[in-house]
Amino acid sequence: MRILLVNPDNPAGSGRDLYTADLYGALCLGKPFTNMYFGIPLGLPTLAAVTPPGHQVEIVDEAVQKVDFDGNWDLVGITGMTFKAPRAYEIADEFRRRGVPVVMGGIHASMCPDEAATHVDSVVTGEADEIWPDIVRDAEAGRLQPRYQAESAPDISRLPAPRYDLTAQDHYLMFYLQTTRGCPHNCEFCTVTRFNGRRLRKKTPEQVVNEIREIFKLRYVPLRMKDDDHGGESKRCAPAAFFFTDDNFAGSRSHALAVCKALEKLQDEEGILMSWFTQVTCKVGDDDELLEAMRAAGCRCLFMGFESVSEETLKTMNKSMNSPEDYDRIIDNVRAHGMEVVASVILGGESDRHDVGEQLEEFVRRNNIFYVLPNVMTPYPGTKLREKIEAQGRITCTDHGRYNIRNVVFEPALMSGRDLKKAYLKFCENTLSFDGLIERAWATRKYPRRHRVSLPWRLLLLLVFSLTAIWKTLTSKITPAALLKALRAVPRFTLRNNSFMVYEMLCAAVDYDVFARSESARLRAEIASEAPVSYDSRVTKAMGTGYTGEALGEI
Repeated sequence: MRILLVNPDNPAGSGRDLYTADLYGALCLGKPFTNMYFGIPLGLPTLAAVTPPGHQVEIVDEAVQKVDFDGNWDLVGITGMTFKAPRAYEIADEFRRRGVPVVMGGIHASMCPDEAATHVDSVVTGEADEIWPDIVRDAEAGRLQPRYQAESAPDISRLPAPRYDLTAQDHYLMFYLQTTRGCPHNCEFCTVTRFNGRRLRKKTPEQVVNEIREIFKLRYVPLRMKDDDHGGESKRCAPAAFFFTDDNFAGSRSHALAVCKALEKLQDEEGILMSWFTQVTCKVGDDDELLEAMRAAGCRCLFMGFESVSEETLKTMNKSMNSPEDYDRIIDNVRAHGMEVVASVILGGESDRHDVGEQLEEFVRRNNIFYVLPNVMTPYPGTKLREKIEAQGRITCTDHGRYNIRNVVFEPALMSGRDLKKAYLKFCENTLSFDGLIERAWATRKYPRRHRVSLPWRLLLLLVFSLTAIWKTLTSKITPAALLKALRAVPRFTLRNNSFMVYEMLCAAVDYDVFARSESARLRAEIASEAPVSYDSRVTKAMGTGYTGEALGEI
């Protein structure tokens, strides 16, 4: 059979995706003519790897490719997060119109199987790694079932390496891999525990290394860097950056240390420098031994879900592992070990008020946090948050295309939806503007960095960045004003500092600024078209949620 696996694009009108790397990837890697994205979700390369022999598999990622509806396909498999569901259904409907059977799995199909079933021939709920071969055999025999349910969590230590050779690999800034699945925590807004469970499952360190070696075969990058951990020795860069998508890389501390040791050994054997990123809880910021092991293994950034600076809000999120009083120390300690923090923050928690954006802005500025992921609280299907808000009748939008953490789709408890939208807008405009980003990026240059670039390579990077930025301006990706600011900053970031991370920050600052401008134009138009919420209606809402006294006084 000819099997097509599809990752759908964002639906039209949903706003610019912060994970689009058309500027960051082009500027950082010098690919002005290539459509870039951060990476493809790991699910499809994994399914391709477990497909039984004898079948031809193709993977299409709509973020960088087009779906061939006229192809001679025997089976189409579609994945998709909630905000991509509308586009996934459009793809499925078109293939079924042409008589091609369609299977859909992934997080949204697992949370809303009845909805998905109206658009596809078969719905897969849960992790499909172990049951995908049976689905393929059933489709080949013409007995595809309407539902498939993973009976247990797959043993990921038995999975083969993902088939990244079947993806549009040259369009990706990094490759996604996993060392573990599952998360022991149970945050109210998160779908992970519902989909992947709370029991941590692990790949072996040897397995992780083998998956990386397979990716090494796909690319060659001539750039060399100085390794500060080995006396400034010049080493070839790994052919790609890696993002370990574990929900908590350090969920098992001993396993994390073992993986780090294996990655360090791999780099010594190959004579290369790797760059990788992952997700951890804030508590890792106090673990000096683990931080040092991660740095030695090539880790450059840690994604941390700080979410809120309010103890009260964290409590409503069931985010008990976070303590705002520790945040500043944690960030400083991560930097002391040569890594940066990617700070995830959420606006719109159940005890948040209209000043939530201002509180988070102060936190970002105080700590000179460069990498910020702003989220509007989103009650995703399958979460405890969704069950609560739905029971209270506070869902205001059922268009899943807007469930992308950048739209207000519910009525908050202690402010209007319009107020939340304005708070998010102001936060983006104030923290993601080019000038503010450059100021915060330069303030972090004093911290130790492992990956450094010699002057000849920095001069080449300066030229590549400048020419790429000019081309992107000519093609209307960057405004002339942003171009001038970027070109003025280039000498400082490429000549006066030899850290590759600081150069990356310069590239990301341009992309962030474009994102902020895009969000500003979109949201200001939306806000202007909405009627303000009256005082009386907000009091009624606050009383209806059970908040009294203090809550009413804040309105």
